[in-house]
Amino acid sequence: MVKLAKHLKSVLACRLRYLFLQLLLILGLHIIAMMWFEQLPLSEAAWITVTTVTTVGYGDIAANTLWGRVSTVVLLYVLGIWMLAQLAGEYLDLRMERRERIAKGFWRWSRMNDHIVIVNAPDRNGEQYLLRLMDQLRHTPSLAEKAVILVTDVFPQGLPNPLIDMGVVYKNANTSLGDFFADVSINEASYVLFLAENAVDPRSDSLTLDLLDRLEHCESNALVAAEAVQDSNFKRFKMMGANAVLRPIRAYPELIVRALSAPGTECILEDLFSHFGASIHRYDIQIMQKMWKDIACALIQDEMGTPLGYIDCEGDVTTCPSGGDIISAKAILLVARDNLIPSLLSIKECIAAAS
Repeated sequence: MVKLAKHLKSVLACRLRYLFLQLLLILGLHIIAMMWFEQLPLSEAAWITVTTVTTVGYGDIAANTLWGRVSTVVLLYVLGIWMLAQLAGEYLDLRMERRERIAKGFWRWSRMNDHIVIVNAPDRNGEQYLLRLMDQLRHTPSLAEKAVILVTDVFPQGLPNPLIDMGVVYKNANTSLGDFFADVSINEASYVLFLAENAVDPRSDSLTLDLLDRLEHCESNALVAAEAVQDSNFKRFKMMGANAVLRPIRAYPELIVRALSAPGTECILEDLFSHFGASIHRYDIQIMQKMWKDIACALIQDEMGTPLGYIDCEGDVTTCPSGGDIISAKAILLVARDNLIPSLLSIKECIAAAS
């Protein structure tokens, strides 16, 4: 299908060039005829030729001799106007063919730069996931203005309109072949994101590893993020050049966007969901009129963990408060290692001792 579309484009472009050259030849012959039979200067001969073939017909200059009129009838009325109509029709066909190729993903995006390439789409609810992913990209300041190319073959009839409206362009390709890099200007991309086709199938990792290997042989300086179904492949992905690796979490595309905009944050976020990683704990303790920086410093110095925020007396949660804030709270939110979780009593004693 792709080869057929490229062949059709080549045929249309060649025919367009051929008709254009023919039209120029006919117009040139008519200009010569006007200069020869009507004794017109070059400028006026060109003027009458153009106004006649475009059917404008101002009538300020006209052929008066028999052979001048015959030349006009044969060269322009019979051949020129018909050929101009043919040229316009072929041009419209070429534009329509180009639009269809872009819509169905057969266009070659060889002049893109500073863009984001997303490879693969989830095999289930792919459209909804991509819409959420794009929404996060468009709300991330460092990524909001980047052009986005989606490479997949799950949309054979073209991208859904909501994705097009969000500025996504499409490359229809079987990603397992790995032959699409040049068509999406991979060497000029700023970010490359490899999604797992199936979030629970380990075979998705094999495809990603192959693509990472192919990318390693390109001259790409893009920041690369990849999803790994199996934890054992995390190090392999990193060794193959991925800057950020995380599990496929379809409910939270925000995680992979964070991995693109700030590599390393995905490790912290995933760690919060892991057993024997880090976790967030709530400690119900009354605090009245204490400065936040005193509380935070005391907790960190006593190796209790890292305070994230607090719950005030009305039940509202405040995260990352300013150090100079004077707070009153009924609970503290704290990140601690799962093998070093402090007790409520130790937290109370630490905060009580804070100046």
